[in-house]
Amino acid sequence: MNNCQSKQRYDRPPPPPETQKKLDLCEEEAADLTLREIRCPRCNFVIDKVFSDAKGHFLSKCPKCKSQYIMNYAYFRRQKGIWKLKLKYYGKDYLEKLNKE
Repeated sequence: MNNCQSKQRYDRPPPPPETQKKLDLCEEEAADLTLREIRCPRCNFVIDKVFSDAKGHFLSKCPKCKSQYIMNYAYFRRQKGIWKLKLKYYGKDYLEKLNKE
C-alpha cells in the first residue's frame, strides 16, 4: 500500500565516473594482497587494517583507550605458519635443536 520510498539517512550519491575508475583500478591491484590487522599495543583493540604492501610509519590513536603511538608497519607484522616453512627448508633437526636450547 505504501509505495513511498524515503531517502535513507546516509544515502550518498555515487562517485563521479573518473573517480569510480580509479577505485576499480585500486581494487584490482589489491586483489592478490593479503589483509592484516594493526592492533593497539596497550589494549589489543583493532586500530586499522592494512594490506601486505604497506610500509613506513604512521601515527595511530586508539579509539578505545585513547592512547597515541608512532608505529612502524614492519614491527607489527606477524608471520603465521612460519614454523612450517622452517620445517620445510631446515628439516626436523633444526626444530629439535631449538627445543633443546
